[in-house]
Amino acid sequence: MHNFASTSPDAARLGGLDLFRVWDVDEDVRYDIKRTWEMWAVNSWGREPDASATPMVAVRTVAGAGLLDTHTGQTHALLPDSVLVAPWSDLKRWRTRDERWTFYWFEFFVDSIEPLQPYRPLDLPLRDAELNEITAIFRLLRRESEADRRYATARFAALLYGWVRGHAPDPAADTPHRSRIERAIDLMQDRIADNLPIAEIARAVDLNPRTFASVFARITGQSPKRYYTALRLETARAMLTSGRFNVQQTADRLGFSSPFHLSKAYKQHFGHPPSQAG
Repeated sequence: MHNFASTSPDAARLGGLDLFRVWDVDEDVRYDIKRTWEMWAVNSWGREPDASATPMVAVRTVAGAGLLDTHTGQTHALLPDSVLVAPWSDLKRWRTRDERWTFYWFEFFVDSIEPLQPYRPLDLPLRDAELNEITAIFRLLRRESEADRRYATARFAALLYGWVRGHAPDPAADTPHRSRIERAIDLMQDRIADNLPIAEIARAVDLNPRTFASVFARITGQSPKRYYTALRLETARAMLTSGRFNVQQTADRLGFSSPFHLSKAYKQHFGHPPSQAG
């Protein structure tokens, strides 16, 4: 049996997500925890979270099975190859169901829980590559370097949203143009600083601009222009919060016509000016 924790010594916030701790747990039937978020925050966290963020838990079961009870009277079975994401404030009790329960427990904050489908158990096969990724996150999170901790958070974000993406139904998955739209998004990301004309992106994936705009909106829920702008602004926020770039440098590197143009678009997208980034 074992019950190890990897904890960030300080904030590891990145892009609306803050990973604080990962537990690597292998316990027998004696494992039975009853602890509210308030108790856990006071006794275990030792620092105040961002008031605008929601404390969350993700449980990735490796072997055996556990049970998780909520304050609303629900009980969720946490089986092998399952992932469950839940708000900390709703948790009441978690325990081993059978003889043993082996799992990873992630404690983190997010600005929005809507994309995470809380309380919807995800049935996803556990691959060696994912175990290796979790091990890397576990090691990076405890390091003193802020860059390493943020890297751990970024890798956890990719893991978390990969779980959700791999399980969520996708009504657009069968569209004949799906692969072309994915290629277009890859091009937007590769040319993030070039602010390519949408017509040029459409030609690059062999679609006329009108068809491209229609299919892109159907698959992503956004127009190509809005999607591309959001990608560039998310990159701008990451650059500004790193402390390495000011607004002028960020505008220059991301192809905005001026710092004023970047600031105006940034405020419209995030609701606050670049000076408040981070």
